[in-house]
Amino acid sequence: MGTGHSEVIPVEKIREILRHIESESDWSDQRAYCEICETPGQIICQTPVGQVCVACAEQALRHLVSQEKIGEWDYPRLKEALSPAARLSDKLTVLWRFDEVVQLAAIRDISEPEADAFISAVFLNMGYVSRNPLSEAVRQAAVDALISFGEVILPLLLKMRFRNPWQLFANTVLVAGTVAPANPDVRKLLAKAAVHDNPEVRKRVISAIYTDDARWANTLLLRLSTDKDPSVRDFYKTVIISSRKERKKKPTQPPAFLIKKEEMIKPGIAEIIKDAYTAKALRELFPLYLRPFADESDLKMSGKFSVHKMTKSQLTRICAKIFSDRTRFEKFLSLFPGEVMQILHIVVWEGGRHTAEKFKNMFGAEVVTFPKQEKDRYRYTSGEIGTPYRLFQLHEEYAHYGDYDDLSRYHLSLEKDVRKLFMEYLSPPRDYRINPLSQIEKTAVLFEDRDWAAAHMPLLQEFVRQGGVRYSKSGKKILIGSLKQMASSCGIREFYDSGDNETLYMRTRFFADFFSKTDNTPVRTVKSFRELLNQALFGQSLKYRLRNLLYHLSGMVHVEKGYYEQSHADNERMVRHAFLKLMKALPLGQWVSGENIVRYCRYRSDDFRIIDEHAARNYLYFKQFYENDEFRYTREERVDIKSACYNDALLTPFVKAMMFLMGNFGLLDIACDPPENDLFRDKNKAWLSVFDGLKYVRLTGLGAYVVGLSPDYDLKVSTETAGVVLDDHRLIINLEGRDAVKSLVLEKIGDRLSDTCFKVSYQSFLRGCRSEADILEKATLFSEQISADPPHIWKDFLKEITDKINPLSARKGVKLYKLKPDDALISLMATDPVLKRYILKAENYHVAIETKHLKNVRERLAAFGYFIDNL
Repeated sequence: MGTGHSEVIPVEKIREILRHIESESDWSDQRAYCEICETPGQIICQTPVGQVCVACAEQALRHLVSQEKIGEWDYPRLKEALSPAARLSDKLTVLWRFDEVVQLAAIRDISEPEADAFISAVFLNMGYVSRNPLSEAVRQAAVDALISFGEVILPLLLKMRFRNPWQLFANTVLVAGTVAPANPDVRKLLAKAAVHDNPEVRKRVISAIYTDDARWANTLLLRLSTDKDPSVRDFYKTVIISSRKERKKKPTQPPAFLIKKEEMIKPGIAEIIKDAYTAKALRELFPLYLRPFADESDLKMSGKFSVHKMTKSQLTRICAKIFSDRTRFEKFLSLFPGEVMQILHIVVWEGGRHTAEKFKNMFGAEVVTFPKQEKDRYRYTSGEIGTPYRLFQLHEEYAHYGDYDDLSRYHLSLEKDVRKLFMEYLSPPRDYRINPLSQIEKTAVLFEDRDWAAAHMPLLQEFVRQGGVRYSKSGKKILIGSLKQMASSCGIREFYDSGDNETLYMRTRFFADFFSKTDNTPVRTVKSFRELLNQALFGQSLKYRLRNLLYHLSGMVHVEKGYYEQSHADNERMVRHAFLKLMKALPLGQWVSGENIVRYCRYRSDDFRIIDEHAARNYLYFKQFYENDEFRYTREERVDIKSACYNDALLTPFVKAMMFLMGNFGLLDIACDPPENDLFRDKNKAWLSVFDGLKYVRLTGLGAYVVGLSPDYDLKVSTETAGVVLDDHRLIINLEGRDAVKSLVLEKIGDRLSDTCFKVSYQSFLRGCRSEADILEKATLFSEQISADPPHIWKDFLKEITDKINPLSARKGVKLYKLKPDDALISLMATDPVLKRYILKAENYHVAIETKHLKNVRERLAAFGYFIDNL
């Protein structure tokens, strides 16, 4: 994209306009104004966001290409992306991200014929021709890809010298002249191209050799500087003037799959190892796992060989060789003891930190060892990582006196990039993928929404709009009385029909919190239902925050505000995208275990971290309740969300909460038991999170529609509508039919006489009003939901109600005093002409005095012997 195009197409619009950008028919040959970068005289494409020029379209494509998960593409897909019929975006994904493609090819160890076929496909894209002006970007990207090969690519270029289309021949000349200008065959090719009939071919010769100082090159350039075509002469002047001082870049290292296997080391691996391990740690690993992979060049040093004399560069190179070849890697793994392999799989796929205590209990692994000496409660001694486990990093938390051997404070981990190296070769666990079940075990609850939420959205929204949801003073917790009222008024069927208030009103709390924090635009169709959920749960809008589902954690107020809020917002958007991808991975109409869902997310924990570990560790906690039957005592202990418990105490409850939230809106069916948690328990409950009872989920037809797996959906539940009849002579309202929304409105302003009849009075209309705004809101509600033009008796009633607001007004500048039971004083107040000018009469021996007259009253009473210091 050229300079000057500072504006970009909004991210959410790029996919929407993609088909227009890729289409030939939507591009116009006539030049016009670009509505994105505001540049006139551009070749433009007609799109839903307006007229888009080539540069802006290319920038949009580059952003889209950067988001593509190219690491998941297999060889057939990569090859197909370069075929003549492939989509423009697929071609550019491969060509613009060619360095990554090369690494993928090396990792997957593709065969020589496959490599040749792939390179040939890249070659042919240098001649990709289309009416779409972005075809030039494809050709240029293919040129850049082949130049990156260096001279290794020359035999292919000389073998496949197609004369047509001319773009392919011209770009062949450019690449060959760039990578090997001194080659005799290339010089012959350049000489022929310099006299080619097409001036564009002759320009490519200039581009290829303008920095070459060889005599033959200067001769050729001199000839082209006086070319018969003025465009060639102008091109020569432009290139020479602007670029004569630039030095030609050296070709990069040839792709890994063109180098002999025994010489191959993938780029970047040595740097990852170097950053993750100290030289001391690598020297400790050498006799354990690295020695078999060291060759003579790795062991060169002055004097007698010693591990302690090995440099960090030597050791990282050995590691890089291991991770660059599957055969070496598998031999490397074969050296690990059984429990090391078991721990490795957990640490690699789940990430985070894991306690030594956990692995001691699971596998009997002596991950941490302690010096053999007598314990001294006043002497602190750290444990050391056991010899077979030195592949892992060991982290130690602070210990109180006498607790130095507590295994729960020692944690094992691997750096993120090291985990990724292992993931390239380790087989993923079974639950890395979604595994549908043919049958499930019986659970206490089988919850199927059956489209109820989608059909009753207007009712739920109306309850919240009327102010039915009330929060505590902190504004964080919905009052239980409010939840009970909403559940009753809206007829909400809960997940559980027994338990405490937290479990009994789970679903109502979802609805109340959701509609209190989202746009109140009425949802009356299944399409608007889908749009609302996509925006609020999977989209960019953050009015409703998913992190608020962490009901069981305290300290969230510190996460919600402050310096890191932007980071938290980015986390949420990433998590929303990950959950949308998860929902799309679920099979329609088939059960999947909750454990499978949780592990699917834990194995991709980096994508589901709704709260940064740093923030969780510093701010979030819960209270665990401990009981000791032997000594008959109980205690409550604060548990901070440190790295070692992040997955169990934060990530897992969050994932389960999201599944219940999806079930709440009918996107999933839920099979669950009463919540129970054997690992952590909140206070004196049997569970940590109210969502701990999740067992199975099943994607519904509505869910498939909302997440984009199905193009349309018909609601199974019809909405209720009823007419409203206002009595002309009495304040009586009748409903003709059943309508839950209108009934909810009428219950707010009247008293129910029967299922369809309501009586309105001053008392019923003012019920629940705490301010003038509440009364005016009810009057507006009457106009919007019942009648904008009611009979006169109703107009008079509403006018009277509003006219009678605040009939009493406080008078400023007046103070009220009570007289002492003194007959002389009382008589004086009643008869003295001076005092009568300043005192306002009141009842029951009270007088009211304006503050501006207090001094006059005090002085007048003093004249009769009354001393006053409290006026």
